[in-house]
Amino acid sequence: MKKLVISLVLLLTFWPVIGLNHSKHDHQYASFDVSDTSGKNVGVNVDDMSIKGFMMTPYFSTTVYDGKKAFDDITILSTELEKNNITSIEEVELKFHIYDVETYDTIADSDPITFSAQ
Repeated sequence: MKKLVISLVLLLTFWPVIGLNHSKHDHQYASFDVSDTSGKNVGVNVDDMSIKGFMMTPYFSTTVYDGKKAFDDITILSTELEKNNITSIEEVELKFHIYDVETYDTIADSDPITFSAQ
């Protein structure tokens, strides 16, 4: 596994499960273990995701309570991959948006993060 640390305020740690999984609906997804050490309950979304330079519509939103972990998936529609002739998940770039779940105030927005799921 590759550890990605969102170091804006040492808020969360993301562990992408390397490899591409098929869901029961034939969509693709990448799994993440999210740890919250922020002192608050937070929500995490994915923004501005691209694969091999093609913009994708990621489906990912999770809530993580302070001191807890969550295991969740970023879902990528197979139709988007097919439309752009993407057969392997390489050159993934995305940003995480982290917010307070009680006030919806932004806590942090990550810089672009790149990885490959191989």
